[in-house]
Amino acid sequence: MTTAVGISPAPILQFFNNSGQPNAGGTVLTQVGGVNYATYEDAAGTTPLPNPIPLNSRGEISNSSGQSCQLYLVDGVSYTFTLYDSNGNQINQPKTVQASAAANIADIQAGAYNTAADAGAVNALQVTLSPEPTSIAGLEIWVTGIRVTNTGATDLTVVMASGNVTVPVQFPGGSALTGGELVASKSALLRCNEASSAAVLLASTGGNFSPTAATGDNSEKNATTAFVQGAVGSQASPSVRQTVSYGATSAGLPAMLSAGTGLALNLSATAHAMKIAFAAGSADYLSTLSADVTGVVSSLTANALSYVSATYSSNTSAGWSATLAPPAYGYVYPQAAQSSLGLNNSSLDDFGNTWTNSSVTFANTSPAIAGTYYAVLNGTSSYMKSTAFTLLGSGGWALRGWVKFASLAALQPVVTAVNNSGGYGVNLYASTSGKSTVYLSSTGNSFDISNGGAGSATMTTGTWYFLEVTYDPVAGKYFVYVNGVLDQTITSSKSICSINSIAYGVDTASRYLDGNLSGMEFLPYCQHPNGSTYSVPTALPDITATGYASDWFDVPNMTMWSVTGASGTAGTNPTFTAVKRVYVGECVTGGSSVSSVTNYALNGRYDSGLTDTLPGAGTAVSRSTNIGTAFGVNSLLEFQCITAENGYSVGDVIDAMAAGDNTSFISPATIVKGRNTLGFVGGAGSAGGAWAAQNKSTGANVFLTTTNWAYRLSAQRNW
Repeated sequence: MTTAVGISPAPILQFFNNSGQPNAGGTVLTQVGGVNYATYEDAAGTTPLPNPIPLNSRGEISNSSGQSCQLYLVDGVSYTFTLYDSNGNQINQPKTVQASAAANIADIQAGAYNTAADAGAVNALQVTLSPEPTSIAGLEIWVTGIRVTNTGATDLTVVMASGNVTVPVQFPGGSALTGGELVASKSALLRCNEASSAAVLLASTGGNFSPTAATGDNSEKNATTAFVQGAVGSQASPSVRQTVSYGATSAGLPAMLSAGTGLALNLSATAHAMKIAFAAGSADYLSTLSADVTGVVSSLTANALSYVSATYSSNTSAGWSATLAPPAYGYVYPQAAQSSLGLNNSSLDDFGNTWTNSSVTFANTSPAIAGTYYAVLNGTSSYMKSTAFTLLGSGGWALRGWVKFASLAALQPVVTAVNNSGGYGVNLYASTSGKSTVYLSSTGNSFDISNGGAGSATMTTGTWYFLEVTYDPVAGKYFVYVNGVLDQTITSSKSICSINSIAYGVDTASRYLDGNLSGMEFLPYCQHPNGSTYSVPTALPDITATGYASDWFDVPNMTMWSVTGASGTAGTNPTFTAVKRVYVGECVTGGSSVSSVTNYALNGRYDSGLTDTLPGAGTAVSRSTNIGTAFGVNSLLEFQCITAENGYSVGDVIDAMAAGDNTSFISPATIVKGRNTLGFVGGAGSAGGAWAAQNKSTGANVFLTTTNWAYRLSAQRNW
């Protein structure tokens, strides 16, 4: 029997385990509605794959013989894939996996896919859509892989029985194509724009799409077939799928969002439409926003760093929001980026982190939160500890929860986030006099930020207190709160050193808490900035509350997931729901106004342009890329010759090589990536220069004259 199938989103799928390595020996279970559903290794749909599908030594889809093979899915079927490691442990479970199949063009308004053949006119860009869509009003077309010879065409003609439509051809940056500009073998991405209320994508796949040469030579023709798709549910495959692809700019930088009145943001999209690509598994959803909006985000958190996102509504609209929780990007969900340990008659962490319960019991007499249980710690052996945590991060964070002391006869450890070598990191105690006491380390070998700083509030036994230690990256300060009231301020922009555990009720000196704990949290942001008084919580943390948990973009499955349910088992991720959401920027606020707005780089790309004269020995250079993440970002530092030397001619471009302490120590320049920055430092240069290369003619090691070269930094997100 032959089954109508389409190829899955990648020719040969490769999966990774929780360590980021190929998931060798793992499996993929394919189901629909909880029932096993067949997939195929051939385009005809005649040879089903085993189910679960085995993954070979490279973590790739393989057939029953263990050979890597393509994966074909049944057309029109939405699968659930469950990925397991070699020990049968579940890694993830994407639930909307579909084939990249073509449908009838009459369905274009509903977002289906369609094919069309080119008319093949000489010296013109022309395509015929047949059968015709019901409407091409506001048609926008992207054409990839065009290869032409000396064409004089500057427009694309869409041939329609109801009347042809002609639209201008533009390069991705918006400059117009001129006759004869494209030459043989040059690939280009061409964009054709009309004022758009709809978006259609045209992607060449080989054959005879490009026009013949002006001479009539047909040797450069290719791309007969094109996929035409609607703005909803399309299968576009730009180099970066989860991005703002087009929008208003200022001085060459994206400028769609700007400070509004008070704590609001404004959107600029009238003069330059804002186009957003929302990756959603095998599909991309496109929105074109074409109107300015005052107060598109109406109210941001004061004195804070917020992350701004757009959520797909339709091909012409999106919903806007801002959150303190930084989005996460990666191959696996970062459980240890956040923690919520309610201790409500349970040792489970809502985010799935695994905790060791040492002699902790639970009670419900006079709890901090009405109707809940709390943890009872005996002062001699009780604690909760997890070794899942390795970093609090360079941005904001908070450690907090409810505590009641049964005794203050000795120093009482409430929370420690430390390394095991000396217990350096974060240590929050109550002293024998009932004062909050905090030790903070950035070095990992001394308490250089705070060495036992004490607060002023007096805590006593038998009373519940809500304690919080938090880092505010906007203020550059650490704050300690007691019951929502500022108790300590430590001014420092240093980040806490690496850690290997978070513990409640114990420190590395084997001091134990004698008392009770409830609702313990680790947040990857500062929820209470600038020392402002706040109301203490009246309920245990709810990880499904808007803005509480970070969204996670699952790179291999190209899906943004939002946390919608707590983990039910230690080591298991929380429950997710897929959302069509793109984080488009971030902003910093003061007490009553927006201080700065960062729009993320269009298409995830940055180029500094050329800067004359290389930096000297030990000179640091930093540039703002505004890419929004350091994950999966490829960066490059290049030098361009501006005055001939060492066999190089003006215009020659080379990769940067830094010189060390002698001529034999030369290495590629070290580029340091931040969320929105790139940086590098000139080589040590003690042997004669900061930068080295080979003589272009002889191959001998030489030093570069800094004034004879210009440098360029570039970066691109690779997903």
